Amino acid sequence: MTDTTSGSDAPQPYVNVTGSPYSLDITMTPATVKALADGRYQLFMFKAVQSAVGGGKPTVWSATSRYSALTKVNWTEQYYAYASTQEIRNGVNFLGSDTAQINLGQYLDVAANALVSVSNGGTPQGITSRNLTTTAFTTGLAQPGPGSTEPAPICAFPLYGKNLDLMIPLQKVALVFAAAPLQQGMVIESSIGPAVLVDLTLQNSATLAYDVNKGWSWNGNVASDIPADQFVQTLIVPSADSADSPASAFATDPVLSVGIWTPSPSKWYKPLNMIASSPDGGYTDARSLACKLVPAASNSDPVTRGETYLATYRNTDNTSEIWQVRCTYVPGSPDNPYDFAKIQRADDL
Repeated sequence: MTDTTSGSDAPQPYVNVTGSPYSLDITMTPATVKALADGRYQLFMFKAVQSAVGGGKPTVWSATSRYSALTKVNWTEQYYAYASTQEIRNGVNFLGSDTAQINLGQYLDVAANALVSVSNGGTPQGITSRNLTTTAFTTGLAQPGPGSTEPAPICAFPLYGKNLDLMIPLQKVALVFAAAPLQQGMVIESSIGPAVLVDLTLQNSATLAYDVNKGWSWNGNVASDIPADQFVQTLIVPSADSADSPASAFATDPVLSVGIWTPSPSKWYKPLNMIASSPDGGYTDARSLACKLVPAASNSDPVTRGETYLATYRNTDNTSEIWQVRCTYVPGSPDNPYDFAKIQRADDL
């Protein structure tokens, strides 16, 4: 969207028409709005991605001059992945690459000429691009941005022949006003202005303010300023360095019918009340458990990050296990898995 509607104090919608479980409200004074419009500034948006693959770069997810004294930004989490024969360089635009709609836990299979298809069996908390050839390509995730139903790239990673790239979308969004000659889908290798990172991992909305001279401001800990020399590192998060990363990103052993319980006050190893379950099962390894959850009842307590629970699950060989676990990750979308770190096995006692 390229129109400028800065002459009114009325809220200007910049929304995804299919729904908006994520939302940002940006407030500005009329003087700031006028200065931005006169300077031909756009509001640029970027999304954070976690991956162990080096050489990744962020791409412009969204760019608009549609803003006012109160700007509402809404979007949904709809995942796509793409592949391209172009190399990753500053300013290269991957919009228009061969793109497929995809879910977490699926493969993007990349064939000759960077043609893509989707298959099942990938790591459950991420999207894995799989190169079926001996030719190097570029791959990345894409999502419809605010105000659009068409997916736009949010990152770009090198995908070498016969290799796999696991990419985990994070519920973190960067905002920056800038008068930069950038377009949606372009690779960016450095900061373009005062940027803020909004963390929507534990909540689906936030309110921020922007002043053309003072920059971004907010209440609480929902956001943080991005240092100019850390822009790329903030948006392309190495798996090993992210304290907020899903602990079970690489758990691949399937388990069946998971239950999350509060423990007995007198016997921590005895399940008392089931508060959530995963009828479709989940995945585990020696240290972690990942599963999508639904409340056991309408009045069940929510599963909370940092709290300790008992997890019961059945393995594929029909053996059962009970573990004391700590919740380490609460997803921003109900379609994504919760993560638990295993503390000790309870049914061994």
